[in-house]
Amino acid sequence: MSMDINSLIEAILSIRKDLSRDDILRMIEEKKREFLGFLSDEGAALILAQELGLTMESTSSGYSETKLSSLVPGLRSVSVKGRIVSVKEPTKFTRSYGREGVVQRVTIMDDDGAIVDIVLWDDSVERFSRLGVGYGSLIRIRSGYTREGLGGRVEVHVGRRSDIEVIERYPSEYEFTPICDLKPDGYFNVKATLCMVYPLKSVRDEGAVRFVRARIADETGWVNLLVWGVKADELLSQNPSIGVVVKVYNGFVKRRLDGSLELHVGRIGRVEVTGERSILPLKYVKVSQLKLGSRVDMLLRLLTYNFRKLSSGRRRVKMLCWDGEDMIRLTIWEEALSYIENSLDMLKPNDVILIQLGRVRERIGMVEVDVDGSGYVYVNPQFVVDPPPPYQFKHVKIGELKEGCIYESIRGVVLTKPSVREVGSDDRKVKVSTIRIGDDTGTIDLTLWRDCVDKVSEIDIGELVEFRWIVVRRSSLDGIEASTTIFSDVLRLGRPTSASS
Repeated sequence: MSMDINSLIEAILSIRKDLSRDDILRMIEEKKREFLGFLSDEGAALILAQELGLTMESTSSGYSETKLSSLVPGLRSVSVKGRIVSVKEPTKFTRSYGREGVVQRVTIMDDDGAIVDIVLWDDSVERFSRLGVGYGSLIRIRSGYTREGLGGRVEVHVGRRSDIEVIERYPSEYEFTPICDLKPDGYFNVKATLCMVYPLKSVRDEGAVRFVRARIADETGWVNLLVWGVKADELLSQNPSIGVVVKVYNGFVKRRLDGSLELHVGRIGRVEVTGERSILPLKYVKVSQLKLGSRVDMLLRLLTYNFRKLSSGRRRVKMLCWDGEDMIRLTIWEEALSYIENSLDMLKPNDVILIQLGRVRERIGMVEVDVDGSGYVYVNPQFVVDPPPPYQFKHVKIGELKEGCIYESIRGVVLTKPSVREVGSDDRKVKVSTIRIGDDTGTIDLTLWRDCVDKVSEIDIGELVEFRWIVVRRSSLDGIEASTTIFSDVLRLGRPTSASS
């Protein structure tokens, strides 16, 4: 425990019966003036106590350590504790009288954020080495002495009479815990692949605390990584990129309100970006495995897409993709759009699309995946393997159409003239048209929306037409009907010929 001013005064009175409490208080004030106001009451009392012959061993009140911020040069017996934030390699030297020695510096930090160098000499270097402690471990130095070091900084020196105690042992820098074995309220080292890095943010506007949020994964699972303050700046200065292997030292695990875990890196932690790269060890979900409300990773092939700026000014991209077995619609919202903005004009069918932490939802009876500010999207990423095989585009006969499916192309002869109408409110009317087409396997009614209506306004009965990316639903007459989507297009092919069949 730390010794307060009253405990120091009582300790002095116990060995100096000739002094009164007022005498000691007066001497403390004189000591503060002597140091031009650079000492606190406790610091001044510590110097005075040792000048009057008081040592750590002289006390009987349980005094054990001094705050690092209260240390001053010239203390003859002092105990401190803190977490190791730096360990230098031992250095050998030769003294002026010819005897060899060894010195090592260890930097510690206390709970208040104060930092001090611990200087180990000769035998104490070997004693420290035998303890097997490193970065993040909590240690106590007993009976050290203080000196003024380089730049006027106070140092605590450890000699033969000093003792080094391990209070809390942290994992060795060579010990890494699998992500699946992380437990809340503990410190861990983790070696994993960087999957996502979000932009630098602040917790609040005034007196802001900066942080970087990232996602890391190993073969056993993934976890969100939050790196705070100067540690966030240090991470970004290493130019981390997706797919690089990182080593997290002394990350503290917290449990979120939703039950998931987060790994936090603060003052005593650090993140090292290695030169090693790895395939993302993510578990990709198939369309058939999607569950409403969940967050998922998906590896897909792009079939088609639609970019739109909404009336609110918010932008979004709708994508129709394929996982090798089934199709799925994605919505990439403004917050995640910046990740692929430079690739939009170059998108083409069968590009590989990687989605991280997309949110599964239902819209008009169909399951879709949203990618918002919590998710990520990549086009043709280099850090994945085994994407779905390229989609084979084909024409589908009307008789093969099934409810709930999206089809890339159906062709049919126009059997009825389109009937155009408007639906919606007065300030937001939308044009709709209905047409019936047929081929040699059957007929189907097709509802066209918005731009597709204009493309069939002057179509003739008997003309061959191709509709792309239409969806099939159950009709009110207990059959099926088709409808255009935001991905749809209409091609007029003229009168049927033998070449078009």
